[in-house]
Amino acid sequence: MTNAMAPQTRTVLDGMRKELKRMEDRRDALWSEYQTAVQDCATMEQAIGVVQRRAGSGRGTLPTAAAAFPGSISFDGCGNAVERLVRMAESWGGTVNCADAADLLIRAGISKGSRSNLISALQKQLTDRHDLWEYVGPRTYRYLPYHNTKGSTGSGPE
Repeated sequence: MTNAMAPQTRTVLDGMRKELKRMEDRRDALWSEYQTAVQDCATMEQAIGVVQRRAGSGRGTLPTAAAAFPGSISFDGCGNAVERLVRMAESWGGTVNCADAADLLIRAGISKGSRSNLISALQKQLTDRHDLWEYVGPRTYRYLPYHNTKGSTGSGPE
């Protein structure tokens, strides 16, 4: 490169660097927007699943909007997974689906494990407590004390 071209080359390179920075900033903004959209889609899919399970359970009533969106559950005061599962059961009409519970715990940042491992761990915790939880379907358990407070024996649908 000759000395006469050096200032012109620097000007071009500076312009290219500025454009690259602008493109990177735009990419980062789009990536953030994409991640938010992915999370929103997962939440909506989960809500649809909750409504479909509740509608098909024979209970006749659909959950309220707050119960249909599992992200609205507060785990304040819950010291362990069992207490969080009870809180979910109380919010979801007495039943907990381990896949939904795992999704919620991961999304809330409470669990960092893989989804499949968390589902298995939650199922183990529920199956180990026959006095509190009753199996009602694939990965789904009924919290018996919840139904007992509603005047049911806990042995069937409400």
